[in-house]
Amino acid sequence: MELQTQLVNQGYANDGQYLGSVAFEEKEKVVQDLREVGYTQHLDSGSHYFTNHGQMYWLFDPSMLTDSQAHHLTKKWVTDFKEG
Repeated sequence: MELQTQLVNQGYANDGQYLGSVAFEEKEKVVQDLREVGYTQHLDSGSHYFTNHGQMYWLFDPSMLTDSQAHHLTKKWVTDFKEG
């Protein structure tokens, strides 16, 4: 599962990268699916509305990143996506 690999390696994933916003809005279902394939770390989540892009959701491992760092990664992803 690519999402699991990214979370293990980077501690972060957003809905633009994986699954879409519906799945990230239902964090518990995503976490349950990750648990079923062996992911054991705690996950927190965040969201933010970016002008000209829309609502973004993300999951992050708080032992690897702060909420502020995860928000910054999302902002960078949105900027790179727009320039892309």
